[in-house]
Amino acid sequence: MFYNNVGKAKEIFMKYAGSHFNMEREGEYRKYKRYRISNSMEKEWIIQYQRNISELLNKKTDMDIIAHLCYNIGSSVRQYRNVEGFQILLDFIENKMDSFDSFTKVLIAETLLDTAAVMGPTRLEPLYKQHAIEVGLTLLNTVANNPVTVDNCYLNNALMSGNISEDQIMKRVQDKLTLWSQN
Repeated sequence: MFYNNVGKAKEIFMKYAGSHFNMEREGEYRKYKRYRISNSMEKEWIIQYQRNISELLNKKTDMDIIAHLCYNIGSSVRQYRNVEGFQILLDFIENKMDSFDSFTKVLIAETLLDTAAVMGPTRLEPLYKQHAIEVGLTLLNTVANNPVTVDNCYLNNALMSGNISEDQIMKRVQDKLTLWSQN
């Protein structure tokens, strides 16, 4: 019986990437809390979730999916403050960033910088935080200093097409660079 309950709790946890906020928004948080999952179990599960996302990232070629999966890892790192997830995200980005179009670079840079901004002062986090900031700023500077490219997956998405002009992309880049130059 206990395993079955843990299995159901884990299913909910994975469905919402560990986000209690999203569980609440979708009306499943009370159900999840009834399983009384410990913080240590959630930390194990979030690492498993991040590893699963990392495996998916390495198989995907659609830029919008890659940006979304990076965001999911970044979001879970921000919530659980785990360095392992941060390293997974950084490793992937560093290995693949040359293959990203400009808009994906901006989205991923925003994820990295937003994640770095909330990382706290544990033993290892300052090193990862500084490295993430450097990688995020490198992505933004690469976009700022090169012709803007936008992957077809964004151009063919009716919801996105109005948000990805060269001017809009460059404004986002300049806004982020200005913000981070003040930090």
